[in-house]
Amino acid sequence: TSGESTLAEMLSPSKPLPMVTRYRSKYHTIDLVRSAYHDRSFYIFDLFSSKFKERPDFPPRILLFLNGEVQFFGDFEEVYHEFFAHVPIAAYGNVPEQVLILGGGDGLLLRELLKYDKIKKITLVDLDPEMLQFARSNPVMRLINRGSFDDPRVSAVSADAYHFIKNSTDEFDAVFMDFPEVSDFNLSRLYSVEFYSFVSAHLSERGFAVMNSGQIEYLSIPDEKGLEEISPRNDWAGAYNTLRLSGFKQITPFYSRLEYDLPRAAAQVSEKNLVNLPADASPDKMKQAAALFLRYNAASLRSGFIMAAKQPRPLASSFESAAEPLHVINGKRYRAALETPLPKFPKATNRRANSVFRPQPSWRPIWSIRRPLRGYGEVFSD
Repeated sequence: TSGESTLAEMLSPSKPLPMVTRYRSKYHTIDLVRSAYHDRSFYIFDLFSSKFKERPDFPPRILLFLNGEVQFFGDFEEVYHEFFAHVPIAAYGNVPEQVLILGGGDGLLLRELLKYDKIKKITLVDLDPEMLQFARSNPVMRLINRGSFDDPRVSAVSADAYHFIKNSTDEFDAVFMDFPEVSDFNLSRLYSVEFYSFVSAHLSERGFAVMNSGQIEYLSIPDEKGLEEISPRNDWAGAYNTLRLSGFKQITPFYSRLEYDLPRAAAQVSEKNLVNLPADASPDKMKQAAALFLRYNAASLRSGFIMAAKQPRPLASSFESAAEPLHVINGKRYRAALETPLPKFPKATNRRANSVFRPQPSWRPIWSIRRPLRGYGEVFSD
């Protein structure tokens, strides 16, 4: 009847879906999209990164979707990948020689780790052989990952990460885990006590493990002093307990952080009136609105990570890195990455620990409409 919606209408996107370049595999639908969308915040992201100045060949406005979920937005993917790769190496104070990457089939985390000459070998394990081939051969992906799979130090393996690490006979100095957030049982295994136990067992004595962690990303937008509050949805306790029960003794969360008080960014917000204030707005009102705009948009690039070691050790307070070039991370942002509002726990418990035999509920809804984000719509093809 009039005024009522059918279920199909409710679940339909409000605008037609964009045309994309699509690659299908046994495991994924891979969509490569050049964005026709331009957000006001794009004007300031370049002020935090030197990438486009130092890499004029870097293709702008590129997004990669796997099964409708965004894997990266190329314009500022370096915020995620630089913090992921370089914070733990700087914190532990040694460059690993034998490295294992589980997931990360796009080659972007691989690109960052290859910046260390001391790394002798990197084994990358991804479930989807088509994803690996796509990242190796697509010309746009090769520009973004800098042809990382061509490096002779890299060995790429198509395999299930759980079974690979369970059955491996190798020892690694570092294991990087770059997985999607949990949405089904198969993914839940990759965040389990059992899986992390296998990882710990294959680490050298001074080795370390690092993972992206959507579990700990739920923090409030920083206030005027930069203070954040922990959301009830934040599951740091679950992540900590799971890792501690798997044998790790030192478990350290960190975040990809950009500062909220960058003067040239605030000036750009005011100059272009990105906050859409009336022309007669007072300077003080513009300043306050610009500060809120910066806090909100810088926090939108905040990703959570956890690094873990089998034995406690001091973490470096200053950032020293042999990697180059680095476009985003620096000493100030490194120190900010290690400053978190998350509590320290005296001991681990089975409460909220994830196990293959007792999976905990997902921290995100399992059923959702999987489609490219609204506003991205220009066909890209090679």
